[in-house]
Amino acid sequence: VAAERRTTITPPVYYAAWSEPDIGVQTRLFGKVVLFSESLAEYGIWCEMLPAEARIRWDQALDELEQEGQSLAVRKRLLALREEFAKDRPLPKPLDGWIDVCGKSGERVAREP
Repeated sequence: VAAERRTTITPPVYYAAWSEPDIGVQTRLFGKVVLFSESLAEYGIWCEMLPAEARIRWDQALDELEQEGQSLAVRKRLLALREEFAKDRPLPKPLDGWIDVCGKSGERVAREP
């Protein structure tokens, strides 16, 4: 379309999105940084897309992880949630992979306050 024939009703809208990991929180919870860059953005979207009831259960599991460390009980809870979410809302791959090793030894991996 020739420039003289173009009309603009509204100016174009631009946006940017980025995510930066909270290294301290992830290290405290997971023992290392698991989510960053694209996987962290995916995780943020994943959390927002969870139904309220599922989000509450997920947050409770993370609270347990923070309080109890990587125990077998926390691992079982995370595995149950992963199974529940697998069909309709699978976890981001790095977090899914981390759950595979969380608490596997059966030892409680304590978290520093």
